[in-house]
Amino acid sequence: MESNIVFSELKPGKLKSVKEGIFKEVQAKIHLRGNNWRPMKYNQHQSMVYMVARLDREYADLVRVFHEIKARDPEFKPGTLFDFGSGTGSVMWAANTVFKNSIWEHFLVDNSVEMHDLAKLLLHGGDPDGKPHFKNVYFRYNMPETLRYQNDLVVSAFSLFELSSKSERLEICEQMWKRTKPGGYMVLMELASKTAHTVMMEARDHILK
Repeated sequence: MESNIVFSELKPGKLKSVKEGIFKEVQAKIHLRGNNWRPMKYNQHQSMVYMVARLDREYADLVRVFHEIKARDPEFKPGTLFDFGSGTGSVMWAANTVFKNSIWEHFLVDNSVEMHDLAKLLLHGGDPDGKPHFKNVYFRYNMPETLRYQNDLVVSAFSLFELSSKSERLEICEQMWKRTKPGGYMVLMELASKTAHTVMMEARDHILK
C-alpha cells in the first residue's frame, strides 16, 4: 500500500478501492498478530493505515458498549476517563458521544509517538493549532507509576493483545482495576477471535480471583 496517498484528492470510486485495500492489509496484519503473538509497532504510515481501516469500526463498537453501560446504570456519569492503549483516541470520542458533557478529564496512554500525534491532530480537528474538541486531555507514553488517583471509566480497547506476554497483560489489567473508582467501570475489548477470547478470559479470571 502506498504511503503518500492524499485521500482528499481521490475520486469516490478510487477512494473506496483504496479503503478496501487498506482494510485487507490491516486484517492480514491482525491475523498474523493473532497467530504469532508479537507486539505491534506503528510508524506514521501504519498509524494512518490503522486509522482509516479501524477507527470508525472501533468507535461504533465502543459506542454500543458505553450505551449498554448507560442503559444498565442510568445514574453513571463518568467525570474522568483512563484509556490504556489509546491509539487514535477512539475511546475518548465514543465515551464523550455517549456520556455528553460528563467527562472533564482524559488520560490517554500509548507507547507510540505516531499514534499520539495522530490522536492529537484528530482532537484539534485536523489543525495542530485548532481548538481541541475536548478539554483536559493528557497524553502519556507509559502507565503512571502511582496508583494515587482513580478514574470513573477505565478502558483498554483492542490493546491487550499487543502486549508481549501473558504476565504483562495480567499486570496491566491489575493496575487498571486498581485505578477504577468504586462505582466505576473497567472495560476490556478485543477483536473477535479465538485467541482474543482466551486473552479476555485470562484477564477476567485474574481480576475476579
